[in-house]
Amino acid sequence: DERPAQHIDIAPTILALLNLPPHPAFQGINLAAETFDPHRTRFLVTQSPLLYQYAVVKDDFKYLWTPQFNRVQLFDLKNDPTEKEDVSKKYPEKTKLLARYLRSWANLQLNYYSDPEKYSKYYSPLIAE
Repeated sequence: DERPAQHIDIAPTILALLNLPPHPAFQGINLAAETFDPHRTRFLVTQSPLLYQYAVVKDDFKYLWTPQFNRVQLFDLKNDPTEKEDVSKKYPEKTKLLARYLRSWANLQLNYYSDPEKYSKYYSPLIAE
């Protein structure tokens, strides 16, 4: 199955397979659904003792930010699926757009989860496609 998935999709998918509705606060989707957008935007976070990386994958491009090194990379996944060539200089507007998109998503998440009162009263934020 080559459909893009995220960890946040696991719970909604399992609940759907059990014929149970997902909680409205789930940000993931049901991967078992018949209709599925293979080009949906995906956000990625990697945090280890050695490295933090944040990424967004949208429209066949992956924008990757590594804050420890203040490094930004852009990969053209359609033409370079193994992510060997950074094309951020070749596509500066795409790089800026995806950087803004990633920052918006991160700010929404951080704002929401930093305030227990918000997540005790309101559902989690979603970014409209």
